[in-house]
Amino acid sequence: MTWKLATALFCVAVLVIVLVYDLIAYACGGQEATISEVWLSTANNRRFFVVIASFLTGVVFGHVFLPQIIERR
Repeated sequence: MTWKLATALFCVAVLVIVLVYDLIAYACGGQEATISEVWLSTANNRRFFVVIASFLTGVVFGHVFLPQIIERR
């Protein structure tokens, strides 16, 4: 197994785990226990959280989607 494949599998596993957790939280605790609801209530109570989360989201998306120049020899 290559590191590229391992990284891809890791990313898929993390997404699946988060999805399953969110579904379990919804089933056991209702709408207010879901990830999105917790983030929304946190954003309403702590405005600085919105600034930090927006900045970090931009950094992650920029890292993932903007082309990176790799010098090959």
